[in-house]
Amino acid sequence: MSSITDVKRNARLSSYAMAAVVVPVSSADVLLNTLDQSFNLSHGENDVLQFTDLTVFTEFDQSKGPFSIAFSIDWNSAGSLYLEAVGGFTSNIDTRFKDDSSGDINTYGSGQTIGQRFHSTGNVDRNTDGEGFLSLPSELGVFYFGFELTRKSQSWFGFVAIELLSSSDLKIDHWGIETDQDQSITTTLPSTGDPVPGIGGIAALALGASGVRRSRRRLI
Repeated sequence: MSSITDVKRNARLSSYAMAAVVVPVSSADVLLNTLDQSFNLSHGENDVLQFTDLTVFTEFDQSKGPFSIAFSIDWNSAGSLYLEAVGGFTSNIDTRFKDDSSGDINTYGSGQTIGQRFHSTGNVDRNTDGEGFLSLPSELGVFYFGFELTRKSQSWFGFVAIELLSSSDLKIDHWGIETDQDQSITTTLPSTGDPVPGIGGIAALALGASGVRRSRRRLI
């Protein structure tokens, strides 16, 4: 279990308070987001990655938001990260990680699908957790972790792309979200287009809202 208490959570989120203005989405779609500044982390460090002013849509095209989500990333073990969802509880929306069959946070390669999983009975298997270990891949390069935003029986899916630069350094430049309810998302990186809203760690503090380039890329 995490050693971060509620008091420490609030203090950390306050310390890493970041503001970004997101262009309102007019319809539900997949958004691939590029951070203006990389979120960098080295072995032995921890930081909070936060995305603000998100809006999602229900199956009846009702908007929910804006709200924020945040992930605490702790790299104290050489072969794994400890992740904890420490934000996203506004608008009654909860943030959780997609788990693998062993209960650890799942990792994905490029072109893989993140979405709902069903039992043989037809009931939805959430297969998510609010915190856990993520095993680092043995090879350098880009991999992904998935997250699920939930509100009652509603779900929205997204991913964060991590680039493992060496055995002791990583960076995060990209993340994506499917703003349409209960629709899966495929792990990929933006190929063209302008950066869209994203905030990366304490390095973004100096930017403020005016320092973040704002646009979005419609994929569907």
